[in-house]
Amino acid sequence: MGKILVVEDTRIIRETIRASLKQRGYEVFCAGDGKEGLALARKQEPDLVLLDIAMPVMDGITMLELLRGDPSIKHTPVLLLTALSDKHYVLKAAKLGICGYMLKASFSMDDLISRAHDILAPGDKNPSGRSEPGAIAKSAPVGAQRAGPASSGSAFSGSSSQIVEDQLANQQAESLKELKPIMPRSEMQQLLDENTELKGLSPTVAQVLKLSRNPNCSIDEISRVISQDHAIALKVLKMANSSVYSRGETVDSVQKATMRIGLSEITQLVMNIAVMDSFSDEVTNGHLSIPHFWEHSIACGLIASEIVKCLNKSEFTPDSAFTLGLLHDVGRVFYLDLLGDRYVEVLDTAERLKLPVEQVESRMLLINHADAMDRLLHAWRFPRELVNPIAFHQLSMNVIRGQAARNLNEVATLALANRLTHALLLGNSGNQTLYGISDFVTPLKLNPTVISRLEEEIPRQTEDIKYTMITKTNATYWPNYLEHVKERLEEPFRPLFVGENPAINSVRIFCDRLRDVSDEPPNIAVVFANKGREVATLSRNLLSREARLKIQPLPLICLSPAGKLKLEDRVLAGREFACLPLPVTLSRLIENVNRLLTLQMVAG
Repeated sequence: MGKILVVEDTRIIRETIRASLKQRGYEVFCAGDGKEGLALARKQEPDLVLLDIAMPVMDGITMLELLRGDPSIKHTPVLLLTALSDKHYVLKAAKLGICGYMLKASFSMDDLISRAHDILAPGDKNPSGRSEPGAIAKSAPVGAQRAGPASSGSAFSGSSSQIVEDQLANQQAESLKELKPIMPRSEMQQLLDENTELKGLSPTVAQVLKLSRNPNCSIDEISRVISQDHAIALKVLKMANSSVYSRGETVDSVQKATMRIGLSEITQLVMNIAVMDSFSDEVTNGHLSIPHFWEHSIACGLIASEIVKCLNKSEFTPDSAFTLGLLHDVGRVFYLDLLGDRYVEVLDTAERLKLPVEQVESRMLLINHADAMDRLLHAWRFPRELVNPIAFHQLSMNVIRGQAARNLNEVATLALANRLTHALLLGNSGNQTLYGISDFVTPLKLNPTVISRLEEEIPRQTEDIKYTMITKTNATYWPNYLEHVKERLEEPFRPLFVGENPAINSVRIFCDRLRDVSDEPPNIAVVFANKGREVATLSRNLLSREARLKIQPLPLICLSPAGKLKLEDRVLAGREFACLPLPVTLSRLIENVNRLLTLQMVAG
């Protein structure tokens, strides 16, 4: 059937490949480094070489250069075995002529054997299966899914990225089922019940809370107590003049600030300050950035407050909405403080499996951070109308309708604010995940222009207010989370977005926030399909926009609620693509962006 040379320094990989290929009838030779591999290639003149890049004695690129310089074997087809981080070497190898490459992270023997058969089977247009130096053979890379014939200008057809994604999805589902609780539910409940006190609660906060329980207390009494603590007084003054509470001229005294905020809300504000000051960098031990955490919380509160102003619901005030946003994820910091390394294990597991944190929390803790906050807020004597939205904010709109119908507007407002904050990449609450928002915009009857205004104004408002609300941090500056995410991209991200209702589409908002500001044409397509009936329209729209821009078919990321929808075969033909679910973690999304852009560079 053909002779194959395997050049790979890791014995277990080398022997696994040898055994599988021999089982299929191939004659197989193996080498542990490039020098040995080159000698075997000259002696055996194989029909195909599987070549690792990183090896001792002689690396794969050097062997490939010498192989191409030997007249007797210079046309031998080569498939690279590579890690994603080797992309610059892959580009160098492409100029020397390779058939494609196989990512070790997505290794599959079935894919490898299928690829070897495509090269070596008789009847191909190039019977020898050999590729000329300077060009990659026009066929799919190892692990590729066939998606129809390639376009004439495409170096690859099908999608190795989708094969990788299918494998990851299966691994995630199985791994999530296998996760074991770190303790029994009863023990977890007891631990929560025994640790509801806020650490380091100042005498001023305690006195304000005590006064607020007296129905006869006055604004003057509350103001006098707050004035005794200069740090809290300064924060109250700044908040009263901020975009959250501002209703006219600047206030210049604690009494005026308390009057503006209101007797009912001042206790909430003081408690907010107490909660924020109770959790500092020492609590997280480096596993969660406190500045990024509070930036996310502040932005969420600002968005929730603005949504309530648009809803014009008198029973649900902007001030209360801000409190909801500020405290909605505090359960995560509380868990870090309470559980230490055990909660770090939860965060690390979510990152490793590329799953939203709340899914892993529910399996490993049995009580997720939102349920924990339900208990804490009751213990801290927060009003019931503030507790339910925080407890339910991570649920889908359908579940919220069933479980929180009485607080539908409050829960939907907080849920939307949280999801929009994620899309805007404003801070990080420990759960780096992109969620959909359209299911919440419609029930709240929000005009799309509201979302556009929030998209424009909230980043600036967050910047204005975030230093007001937090002082207990070791950071000498406030790190920019958006720039941190951009640094994880290996190439400039210039997306061509296609989707229904882009004004209220979180994927489009995310793409715009992360977009490279240069005038270069798009280098990747990002499509969001909410329902199957949208596929045909989105397929036409993508082809039409690429034609208008006069660009070749772009690599494609297709997002949908279950990750199963994809564009029509005529659109997928000749391009790499990956189908991802929404919600999707940033790690998973960025990994696929990097992979697709690398494949595009290699093909080009």
